[in-house]
Amino acid sequence: MPAVQLTDRAVLAVTGEGAAAFLQGLVTNDVTKVSPASSAYAALLTPQGKIVADFIIHAAPDGYRLDVAKAHAAELLKRLKLYRLRAPVGLEDLSTTQAVFAAWGEVAAAPADPRLHALGARWIAAPDSLTPDAEPADYLIRRLALGVPDSADTEGQFALDANLEELHGVDFKKGCYVGQEVTARMKHKAAPRRRLVPVAFDGDAPPPGTRLNAPGGAEAGELAHGIGSQAIASIRLSVLDSLIKSQMLSAGGLNAFLQTPAYPLPALTDRLESPRNSSPPEN
Repeated sequence: MPAVQLTDRAVLAVTGEGAAAFLQGLVTNDVTKVSPASSAYAALLTPQGKIVADFIIHAAPDGYRLDVAKAHAAELLKRLKLYRLRAPVGLEDLSTTQAVFAAWGEVAAAPADPRLHALGARWIAAPDSLTPDAEPADYLIRRLALGVPDSADTEGQFALDANLEELHGVDFKKGCYVGQEVTARMKHKAAPRRRLVPVAFDGDAPPPGTRLNAPGGAEAGELAHGIGSQAIASIRLSVLDSLIKSQMLSAGGLNAFLQTPAYPLPALTDRLESPRNSSPPEN
């Protein structure tokens, strides 16, 4: 069972008697479903419905822990403090004493990553509680091959364009939260304009932000990020029909091929045969 410490993640604590109600009124998922055996994927949105930060919520004896990208931790903590007002809630960055770990393989145990069980187990513990036998890059390659985006890909996007619904990050039956009205309207009245989709390159993926072109030169989207030949890209669904036959794109002088993610993605997975799809690494 390969295990890794995800050194690009921070841990924020939300504690106190008001912790559950506080988060429930802010984030996209139902916090009441979080337990010691089950975490939840969620995001904090702007009032306009765009992602400020996405994170995994873990239960803790004194409240909750938010497993969030280090690059977004300070901004998320700042926004939570602005929303706190007089709520009986404690907010603290615990990254110096707590770390995020992941493990995958046949014996990977709960709590499973709430986005996709194929990602394996995900938990928070003291940094010295485990000696990792895998590198963060191993986990990144696996996540990209499965087509699961992360904070670097989702920041600033509308929740539904960033695949949050398919990755169990939005609960449409819970009460109000920041950005809920826009998200609900997109769900019921508008089709997503973009999707985050795995792509494979003939060579090393170019830098984030590189434009992707469909056959004939039409702009198809842009690269979010990648490692080696594996990457995630934001694809415009308006050009999808021109990609169905070959599934081929070009970016930075390289050929790139659309892949199907390891979970159903409406408007995409039903239409792609994915002859170039790769399986996640077995290590």
